[in-house]
Amino acid sequence: MDRRCRILLWETHGWRRLAVEQADVWVKGDVADKEVIAAVRSMSDTPDSTDVQNTFSALHGHFAVVVHHTDWVCAAVDRIRSIPLVWANEEALLIAQEGRKLLPFLDASSKLLDLDQALAVALSGFTIGDATIYRAIHTLLPGHFLFQKNGSTSTDRYHRFDPWKADQTPGGDAAEQARLAKLTLSILQELIDRAGGRKIAIPLSAGLDSRLIAAGLKHLGYDNVVTFAYGRSGNHEAETSRVIAESLGYPWHFVPFTNKKMAEVFTGKAYGDYRAFADSLTGVHFPQDFAAIAALLNDGTLSTDDILVNGQSGDFITGNHVPASLATPFTGDQDQRMQRVVDALVAKHFKQWRFLMRDDVLVRIGNMLRTEITSLTEGNVPDDLAADYGLYEVSEFVDRQSKYVVNGQRLYEFFDLEWSLPLWHDRYLEYWAERPLSQKARQRLYRDMLMSENWAGVWQDIPVNAKRIRPRWLIPIRFACKVLHAPLGKDVWHRFERRAFEYLMTPLCTYASRGWFEVAMDSRGPWNGLCPHIEDYLCDHGIDINNLATEARA
Repeated sequence: MDRRCRILLWETHGWRRLAVEQADVWVKGDVADKEVIAAVRSMSDTPDSTDVQNTFSALHGHFAVVVHHTDWVCAAVDRIRSIPLVWANEEALLIAQEGRKLLPFLDASSKLLDLDQALAVALSGFTIGDATIYRAIHTLLPGHFLFQKNGSTSTDRYHRFDPWKADQTPGGDAAEQARLAKLTLSILQELIDRAGGRKIAIPLSAGLDSRLIAAGLKHLGYDNVVTFAYGRSGNHEAETSRVIAESLGYPWHFVPFTNKKMAEVFTGKAYGDYRAFADSLTGVHFPQDFAAIAALLNDGTLSTDDILVNGQSGDFITGNHVPASLATPFTGDQDQRMQRVVDALVAKHFKQWRFLMRDDVLVRIGNMLRTEITSLTEGNVPDDLAADYGLYEVSEFVDRQSKYVVNGQRLYEFFDLEWSLPLWHDRYLEYWAERPLSQKARQRLYRDMLMSENWAGVWQDIPVNAKRIRPRWLIPIRFACKVLHAPLGKDVWHRFERRAFEYLMTPLCTYASRGWFEVAMDSRGPWNGLCPHIEDYLCDHGIDINNLATEARA
């Protein structure tokens, strides 16, 4: 094997090691070993980049693969980067899933932080493009591969999510609903076949997507399903999920959270180990259900033979993230259209810390996003003005979805649990990339299909995301404060509400690593409960968020 390459992977947390002729092959995910072996054997002993591209485009499912041949190396992640790979090319090519495993192999000059990307993480939770928070380390983007041969290293794509290319001609809604229903059920049937009678565990919420998984499985006759919810007692997500589970006849379990309990979790060794494991150097870990999974494994509700299936990311892929500003065509020139997309991305995702939202910082973030979109689309702004939303979607897909939301699967892997993401199935990805704005805005096609099909009878009479304020004792206090703030305007009220009450109302207690007073008095303006985790993540890498804007400008 080439001594100039180090594959920093081990046969743990789902990684398998295969010997295929002159190659050492690492594979992880739901792709079958025989498919990977056949794919590797299909390449000649002296492949070129096109051979590698064709090889990975023929693989489907959720996977990461690294092939270390005697004379060359290639690696790829699937179409959504469900299993990340990061790499650096110094004296040797280094490839890893866990980004922190790379750092001991880099010299001091290669460990320079990319402070612009650290700013992006501080404001959003994730980096932009294929960059990490270290200048010398990169990540493979969704549908991308790396190839090294004869001392030359390159990356390219074998697949691209391209919603900006969708035909905007309105279609027949009834026929499209039937097509979508058939596709969705066929994907769930694949999950059933894979489970083979094993227990499927679903974190069930009040929304559409996890309800789809549970109701679809019931509709198809699969009974070995358990559901669970977590958070503060009485929170609306949990209460609605209980009603759904009871209607379906599936067992339902609840794991209560309190700020005291979650403070212990967030500062514990196990959680610290998870943070390190989940770190691909592209942003903050997914903190949401760590405590719940740990508790359910401890009491025997879950076992390592089960398959964890959540509803991610149905709300994104079906159009719920299309901003209102892009839901109508715009008649400006190409530069103005691109700026409108960038402005929408910045306004939606880059607001975690108000003290960092300075004009100069946001301009830099906007320039990074513009460069990213130009690269992802190869500079092609859609001909159809109505398709600009696709530029927004591809940026969010590559950054927030793959690096933060989908990376939540690391939590299951940390506990050695198998997982599946049916709403990120390759066929769903392709289907929704082709849908026009008229069907995606406000999830019109998706919602109409679900309500019309009414699988298992849990759609028309059980509310979707009907939020309520908890704990109850807070309701009169909050109301009184709202009345007092009425003369000052909505903006002043919402800022006060976020500082004084967000900590107490957040169902998942995500602020708990800090005290209420610390959050309420924090003049830096944290947006939500992810902010403390972002601050701690950057601190893990020696970055002081308080000095970040100044250091990045220097």
